[in-house]
Order: sequence, then structure tokens, then C-alpha cells
Amino acid sequence: LAAGRVVAEARAAVAAALGLADPLRVAFMPNATAAINAALFGFLRPGDRVVADSVAHNATARPLTELARRGVGVSWARADCAGRLDLDDLERLVRGGDSGRPARMAVVTHGSNVSGALAPLPEIAAMCGRYGTVLLVDAAQTAGVEDIGLDALGAAVVAFTGHKGMLGPGGTGGLAFGPALDIGAFRQFVRGGTGSSSDCEDHPDFMPDRFEAGTANGPGLAGLLAGLRWVEAAGRAEVRRAELSAVERLA
Repeated sequence: LAAGRVVAEARAAVAAALGLADPLRVAFMPNATAAINAALFGFLRPGDRVVADSVAHNATARPLTELARRGVGVSWARADCAGRLDLDDLERLVRGGDSGRPARMAVVTHGSNVSGALAPLPEIAAMCGRYGTVLLVDAAQTAGVEDIGLDALGAAVVAFTGHKGMLGPGGTGGLAFGPALDIGAFRQFVRGGTGSSSDCEDHPDFMPDRFEAGTANGPGLAGLLAGLRWVEAAGRAEVRRAELSAVERLA
């Protein structure tokens, strides 16, 4: 029971850090790579179109390469030499590009691990909303220290990892689904024991059990909770200021 409470508290802390009111819309997974794979393979089907930014990490690029082999149309939005996303090109591709039909999903890197460039999520989310496109945010580099405001992003899902800005250990991460997103549109890719609905042969369909199967990483999530509590106590703005100060020393 005590371990279960720690997992629940970690879920609530992650939701708060991402600006999500409902902690039950957070599903834990081993890392952001697993989360991105779960979102892409769970949502996209042959014949769908997806747009990604050209500064995407291999955690995004490699799954999309495989999905392209399986019949998903993949387009890449331009970025400049500093890693800043070309929003006009992104909108052109989301709107339909040469196909004339809006993309079903757009995948955006919130913070580049190469250049540090930040994508303007509210503007991108509003753009996706105009075309009914689901937004997948790779927040591996930013979750925990940058404001994401998931509740305000509309039909968006955020992939996060615990071992970077959240100051947790490796082996922690997951997906956080915004309140306007239909979670039922994402297929489950793992099924098994969860400790709930044990009398049913089908895997639970409710959150967060829908995407969690097997024993939770209790020790890892306890570490994640400790890291998030430290960030909260220190203040995310202060942690970010210290990071920028350290960067300036390298200039």
C-alpha cells in the first residue's frame, strides 16, 4: 500500500510538472523513447499522414522510418541552422502539403538536444487544432524545467523522461494525454497483469491501466518523485536560470 501511494504521488507530481490537471491521464513507461513508440505505433495506421520536425531525435526518426515502410506517409518540416522550426513549412505540411488532406498527427521536438532551440508549443497546438491534427510533443529535454501547459494545448500528448529535467533515475518516463484527446484512439501495445480487474481476461480499458501492464518500477518512481519535489522546492524558474547561467560560461 505504501509503495502504491508513492506511485500515485509520482503520477500527480508528473501531471503538475506538465500542467495537467488529471494525474490519471499519465501512463508510466521506461523512458521517452518507449513513450514515443507507444504513441506513434498506437495511433498511426497505413494510409495516415504524419508530419515531424527535421530536428527530431532518433527516438522519433527511427520509428517514423519504420512506419513509412508500413504505409504511413511521413513528411519533415524544415528547421534553420540553429534548430528553429519553420512554422510556415510546418503548417503547409499539416494542412495537407501536396496531398490535399490534413495530417493525422504532428510530432514536434519541444527542446532540441543539439541546439537547445525551443518550439513554441501554444502556437503549434493552435495550428494543429485548426486542422484536427493530434500533436505529439517530445519533451524529453524539457519536461520538469520548462512550462508545457498540457491542459491548454488541446488534442496533445506529451512524451517525457524522468532522468533529465525531472531529476529522476533512468527507467522512468511515459505519456501524458491532454484533456481534449481521445485516448481510445491509441491502441494498447502491452497487455497483462496490472492488479486491477483481475477477474477479466481482457486488459483494462481505463487510465492509466490501459497503457500499463506488469509491475510498476516502484523504486524508480520513488526516485522520480524525489527529483520532482526537489525541483518544485527550488523553483523551476530558478533551476532554468541556473542552467542558462552555466551555458553562458561556455559562450
